[in-house]
Order: sequence, then C-alpha cells, then structure tokens
Amino acid sequence: MLAPLRSEHLTLSEPDARDIDALFAYCSDPEILRWIPLPNPYERAHAEYFVNTFVPQGRRNGTRAVWALRPEPDAPLVGVVELSFEPVRSAVIGFWIGRPYRGRGLTTEAINAVADHAFDPNGRALIRIRWEAMIGNDASAHVARNVGFQFEGTERAGLVFRGQRRDAWRATLLATDSRVPADGWPSDAA
Repeated sequence: MLAPLRSEHLTLSEPDARDIDALFAYCSDPEILRWIPLPNPYERAHAEYFVNTFVPQGRRNGTRAVWALRPEPDAPLVGVVELSFEPVRSAVIGFWIGRPYRGRGLTTEAINAVADHAFDPNGRALIRIRWEAMIGNDASAHVARNVGFQFEGTERAGLVFRGQRRDAWRATLLATDSRVPADGWPSDAA
C-alpha cells in the first residue's frame, strides 16, 4: 500500500473500495470528462477497475503512484493525483478535483505535498516532474503555475485524447525550483 501524505487540509492516500461511488460520481462530471482522458461515458465498472486493478498494478510494477485527496483521513476521495514514472528520476503528473471542492486551493496544496514527497531523497528522489494539458485547460494550468511549474511552451498535436491529436501545454518543476509562481504562462492560465 502507498504511504499516506498529509498537508494542512488533506490526507492523501491510495484509493480503495470506499472511493468507488465518489469516483463514479466525480468522473461522470462533463467538466472532468472534457479534459481528463477517462472513458466517456464513465461507468461504475470503470471506477471499480481503477481502484481494484489500475492503482495496485501501477504500484506493484513501479510505473505509477496514485493518491486520493481526502478532507478527512477516513472520508471518500474528493480528487486524485497521479505520478506516472519515466526513466531517470522523472514523472508526469496528472490531477483532478471534484466540483464542490474547486477554487479552494486544495489541488495546489495536494500537488505541493506530492512534489515534496517526490523530490525528497527519502521519498522518490525525483529530479523533475512534467505537467501537460490540452490547450484551454486553464484550471489545471493555474494550479501548475501556482505550484511553481515553469511553462515550457506549446507542443502542436502533443497529446492524444480520445483517439485525436490535440495541441498541448507543457511545463516542468525541478527539485531545485523555488516553487514561486512563474511568469511566461499563457495569459488565460495565469
């Protein structure tokens, strides 16, 4: 099982069976489906697969770590943060938070906790975390900017989303970065 992380307002722990109903509800939200490459329509069986297969399989084979964002340690999740590991101490980060919890700074708080763990020599000892999102996902870009990710540009046809190539924004956070919101982001994302 993935070790829990704690921040001021959240406990981050591995998703489990108590999260299936919340996953199903949140991942059926059209706004999440607009930006996150989830099955559409999202069915309860998808949430069951995520909790029972996808998460533990990634942990066991070392390809990813997934945290559920919880406002109370024993509460069902309100969002998810995932690190997908790349070679040589790097990872790609993905995240979402349920509609009732948006705009409170909780996602930024969670990403900072995950980054602290990821960069810690006693944690994952990563050198860099890469963020990417389809152009127009201003909420995700806003979080990445607030955490201190450095905007690196737009990659034409850089992401595959539901079988189609889409332009993507890219940014990185290095272990040595200050975590101060950086300039250079597209104006809508700042």
